[in-house]
Amino acid sequence: MASLTVAVAVIVGVGGCTGAEPGPPPPPQLSEQEMDAAYAEFLDQSWQRVESEFPDAERPDVDLVRFIDQAEWAEVIVACLVEQGVDAKVSNDGQGGYESQGVVGQELSMAIAGYVCDAKYPVDPSLTQPLTDAELDYVYDYFVNVLNPCLEREGFEVTEPPSRQAFKDSLLTVDSWTPYLAVENPGQEEWTRLNRVCPQGAPGLRGSQPSR
Repeated sequence: MASLTVAVAVIVGVGGCTGAEPGPPPPPQLSEQEMDAAYAEFLDQSWQRVESEFPDAERPDVDLVRFIDQAEWAEVIVACLVEQGVDAKVSNDGQGGYESQGVVGQELSMAIAGYVCDAKYPVDPSLTQPLTDAELDYVYDYFVNVLNPCLEREGFEVTEPPSRQAFKDSLLTVDSWTPYLAVENPGQEEWTRLNRVCPQGAPGLRGSQPSR
């Protein structure tokens, strides 16, 4: 997994319980109009991914079933994809994603199935907004006080954390810092174990839409 991808994932991921750390700040609240606009933009982006591969595809009309949160995303989307005839399953890598088995000749139907499930079960737009300054402080404190020491106990040579402001300034750039930069090519089994022992995501932090 590339370092920038890891940085994004750990910042917005859903972590496990780590003890007595203070809880995360509340997410920003969106108005009904803002929710509708964010949902419409998300649908357009989802369809653009289909259209980029299949320019002649016909966009289906899909009714929203409900907004979901990050913790249930993989299970809900997998169940939806299976209903659409896609061979999919929740991945066991500790990252909260899913795997789907492609079939030659069915690429278009699979792409449309992905769009349909996006439209039916999008992540709550209030959970996909940029992290607030208070949330970034929460992530930084978790990385420095919990995650870095956890990986060090597991035998990894962790890096010296940047300053709080440098961490915020480099967020989502190639220079983003996360303690997991110390973990290089551990193998799938060790990667899964580490993600359970030392969760990458700050506990309870709201998540964003993961990439497939």
